[in-house]
Amino acid sequence: MESDNISPTELSQILLKNKTAVVLFAFFAFIFSLIYVINLPDTYTTDIKVLPTERGNTALAMPNVLSSIAPLIGSANMGMDKKVGRALARIHTYDFLIKYINNNKMKPLLFPDEWNAQDESWIDAEPSTHQAANRFKRMISIEYDPMNSLLPISIIIKWKQPYSITNLAKLTNELIETLNKGEQNRNILKYSSSIEYLKKRLSKTDLISTQIIINSMIERNMTDIMLAETRGDYTLIVVDPALIPLNKDKSPSFIIVFVSTLFGLFIGSLYVINRKNIKENRE
Repeated sequence: MESDNISPTELSQILLKNKTAVVLFAFFAFIFSLIYVINLPDTYTTDIKVLPTERGNTALAMPNVLSSIAPLIGSANMGMDKKVGRALARIHTYDFLIKYINNNKMKPLLFPDEWNAQDESWIDAEPSTHQAANRFKRMISIEYDPMNSLLPISIIIKWKQPYSITNLAKLTNELIETLNKGEQNRNILKYSSSIEYLKKRLSKTDLISTQIIINSMIERNMTDIMLAETRGDYTLIVVDPALIPLNKDKSPSFIIVFVSTLFGLFIGSLYVINRKNIKENRE
């Protein structure tokens, strides 16, 4: 029985004999990959670096409540403060994103291919707020070193094909300002609610010892409110603000074209070898 295996010599002869077909496969792969690379959208990156306003116990492991956001910030947190972790997780929530997008009228920046910048109108239907939040969410990434809490946290935003780069840095910096303001207002409301509750409890007790304890708690909450109101960088301090990106990101154009061409050669070689085997089987 004749072996179906093809020797290296026979393989070389087959490929040389059908080199035109192999080269055509590689050529078409090259052309398609070149068209793809040419049509890749220009991407600009803005990066802002921040540090926690108050550093907690950095030796503690990340609390369970933050374990679900670990993928958003790189890996399992080995020492991020609970308050900071909560704030960073809020960046990826729809509630925060939708409010930020609407307040800054960001839809044209998020959907530049659907926006007519000259007429300042939508080419077709205006994208929904949910679509805008989803797109902005995919653009934001948070990076930091979980083993060294002294290094700053990077909030990175990748803008694809923006019709203008003028406001990109401003929007990135204001993201942290909005986050700080939201955390500040949220905590002031929490302390105020605690004071109201404690005052009600105080009015219902006649025990001096209990009154002393409640008054002490009220004073502590009032102190927290005053500290919150006077602190601008409530949760995160900006140590390196985002700058206007003057140059677009470098895309791996050469790698894409090179790998695609090699893939075309491989597919072309398989095609001519299989064609020969099918022809011999029919005979």
